[in-house]
Amino acid sequence: MKEVAGATALILDASGSIHSLYREGTPITGSYWDIGSLLPGLVPDGPIGILGLGAGTVAHLMNHFWPGVKMEGWELDPKIYPVARDHMGLQQLEDSGALVCHVGDALAEDAAVPGGFAGIVVDLFAEGQVLPALQQAEVWKQMAKKLKPGGRVLANISDNRALAEAIITAFPEAQGHVPINANTRNYVALTGPPVSEDVWQTFPEQLKYCTTGWQPLKDLLWDL
Repeated sequence: MKEVAGATALILDASGSIHSLYREGTPITGSYWDIGSLLPGLVPDGPIGILGLGAGTVAHLMNHFWPGVKMEGWELDPKIYPVARDHMGLQQLEDSGALVCHVGDALAEDAAVPGGFAGIVVDLFAEGQVLPALQQAEVWKQMAKKLKPGGRVLANISDNRALAEAIITAFPEAQGHVPINANTRNYVALTGPPVSEDVWQTFPEQLKYCTTGWQPLKDLLWDL
């Protein structure tokens, strides 16, 4: 861990990538995690799955902006969980009943809930690279089966063209967003039909900056 602009940052591997940020009382990060927190406002009522929980950055954002949302998160690295509980506020989310944590494979068949997720956030990396499995359209088709009707997937695709193409194959209507932080290459994909301006206008003011600039994901392939 290290301090970054007043926040606690978790560095997970030799790549030096920041995988999680925690700033008590001020969850906004100015990076792609903020986009991830849009999901509860775009899906039916129900639990949100977080595949690649890290130390809980997106979970903290969702809990802040969408009080009452229930989340289930999966993190493969067992070393992260105790660090996140002790130093990055994860325990308070668990104790409040907002978050259930699982240590295990986020892409396993049993990484699911009865009745399906209302939405799924995907943020799966190893050594600074997206998981190779995510470049297979079949993985995303199987993920779609874990959603309840009307559910969506929101994924950090970095700048990986093969990953974007796999999502488009599984979700032809997928939308995309360019990086909101000039220092990163974290493109984001959102499945489902385009979101209307009327819906975006209902979002919390601090998240409004993440609601503009969406376009068909296929139109962003030239930049990946």
